[in-house]
Amino acid sequence: MTIKEPSTPITKKRAYLIGCIVDNGDDVLKDDATDKEKLQYFFDTFRSEYGWALERHTQPCAVCEYLQGMPSTLSIDVQYVDIERLNIGWGMLRANHTYSEYNHVQGNWFMSCAMMLCQMAREQGVV
Repeated sequence: MTIKEPSTPITKKRAYLIGCIVDNGDDVLKDDATDKEKLQYFFDTFRSEYGWALERHTQPCAVCEYLQGMPSTLSIDVQYVDIERLNIGWGMLRANHTYSEYNHVQGNWFMSCAMMLCQMAREQGVV
């Protein structure tokens, strides 16, 4: 059976984020976990570690702050050069991009990841 590669920039970024959800050492997340199980694990851990922020922020803003603190269950790229490389590879940033385009992608990295995680979780019935 051939696994089909994600085809649009959005599906590529979604696949990347799901792939970045990792077990934090408690052996709850299995290697063959579904996307829904991975999202459930991430959001359960988020609520456990950072749920208090939901009292003062919207969910995407609280998740954005959580991502900036390098959470135990999500290992996304944080270095500028890696974020640039990913976005070029996904087609979200042109290879010959301007400095302004680069700054836009970089400045919105954590929030765009947070919003996408929240959207996927809603779609899967996790939140």
